[in-house]
Amino acid sequence: MIDLEHTATILGLVYIILIYLKNYWGWVFGVVSSLIFIKICIDHNLFVQSFVQFIYVILGVYGFITWKNTDSHIRKLSLQQLAIYLLSSCLLSAFLGFVLSFTNQSAPFLDSFIGVFGILATYLTIQKLVENWIIWIIINLLSIVLFVEQELYFSSILFLCYLFVSIVGYVHWTREILREKTN
Repeated sequence: MIDLEHTATILGLVYIILIYLKNYWGWVFGVVSSLIFIKICIDHNLFVQSFVQFIYVILGVYGFITWKNTDSHIRKLSLQQLAIYLLSSCLLSAFLGFVLSFTNQSAPFLDSFIGVFGILATYLTIQKLVENWIIWIIINLLSIVLFVEQELYFSSILFLCYLFVSIVGYVHWTREILREKTN
């Protein structure tokens, strides 16, 4: 019998593959996977991840609408934009981790970092900015650690798959930018 974690994982795999292919239907699979992960994260005292999954649902709807109504043009951030995004996300995740360290939150700093940067990466994905993949690579590595610590091994395998697709996605989207520049 397939449980919630398995279902969310399978839907998450379909999501990341469709996003890699720049198919807007990927966002639908991501939304359903995130809805299931909300319950899983609450059950494991990962409150930031529960909240982040809720944000992913909202961003997934926004991503679906945005991708359905726009072209598939991949872009890059300026160094200044990237620095602003990274610095503000670091500060926010440190603050959130500090606040949550006074609760029964499991792994407050790691969970906060993954959550804040996951929201940033999702936003960059919606905007079709190639840097999303670099952030996802880091997030996926850390998520593997977090979910192994919580004994959510099937979810860890999902993030291992996400890691692989993130690396391939970065290479693929970067090549696409280079192709567009030469045309």
